[in-house]
Amino acid sequence: MGVCLPVILPYIAGAEKGWKKGFLASLAFSVSRFTAYVILGFLAGFAAKMLLRGFYQHNIGLYINKVGAAIIILFGVLIILGKNFQSPFCRILREHTIEKGMRGTIILGFLTGLSPCAPLMGALAMIILEAKNGLQGMAFGAAFGLGTMLSPVLLFGTLAGGASSYLLKFKRASDIAGRACGALLALWGVLILLR
Repeated sequence: MGVCLPVILPYIAGAEKGWKKGFLASLAFSVSRFTAYVILGFLAGFAAKMLLRGFYQHNIGLYINKVGAAIIILFGVLIILGKNFQSPFCRILREHTIEKGMRGTIILGFLTGLSPCAPLMGALAMIILEAKNGLQGMAFGAAFGLGTMLSPVLLFGTLAGGASSYLLKFKRASDIAGRACGALLALWGVLILLR
């Protein structure tokens, strides 16, 4: 949750408006993160020790983490620039990620699910030690993913969407809050890059 909330909350508060959209964005984030855990669980059960050695010791996980950080920064910048920014490139990116349903949320959730964090490393280590095959590893990954879905991410995401909707009544405050959330998102991406 300590890795996920700083990614998803500013995104929702900056890009989604309303309790329902906040909840749906949180749910899409959690489901896509769950999907990543199921895939990693299957791979861990299937490839066991080879996965842990290859994915995290040979920097594949590091590269995924850096790509995820770059996308987080990009989403933050797009939110800061807002809808009125005239660059065709930024407009197209914004239309196809931030404003196009749940695409951006799903991308963030999936990349967050693939990014190494202490709980995921512990779960993968347990899967490698316990799983007899890919299906059993997938079941363990699904159990871990379901556990993470029951975290406060859904509640806080719903509240972030509701708060941003409430701020719409105050145009100036809404613009400032949206840009601040974009800045927080971009800053979090920079911090991920630097660690």
